[in-house]
Amino acid sequence: ENGSYVSPQMFKLLVGKGHAEFSTGNQQDAYEYWSWLLDRMERAERVDGVPADMTHKLFEFTAQTRLTDQQSGKVKYSEVSDRLLSLPIPLDAATNEAEVKDYEERCAKRQKNAADTEASKEPPVRLRVPMI
Repeated sequence: ENGSYVSPQMFKLLVGKGHAEFSTGNQQDAYEYWSWLLDRMERAERVDGVPADMTHKLFEFTAQTRLTDQQSGKVKYSEVSDRLLSLPIPLDAATNEAEVKDYEERCAKRQKNAADTEASKEPPVRLRVPMI
């Protein structure tokens, strides 16, 4: 491909420069990274004279919650503004629990026997949860 681009790994390293966790190539929590990245962008915008809420508005949403009192039948609505959405993942719905358990047992054995370097190159086995 022609043109300028930045690989995702390079982006993470450049943006994370100066942060103890995000400046490494290690896997990080996406929620924490996204929150930190948005905060950093907002700080940079303030320095550059861009309206402080510019980035925040791009990703902001309002979530509404409905609570119903079972006895009275009264309904209460509440709204909260946020820019990060948590999605619960039902890990008990994973389709490969046995494979993951076997992998974790092999890893535990490897840690006890540190000389087994070839087997330690085995790719990690992660839970597969169907998103229906």
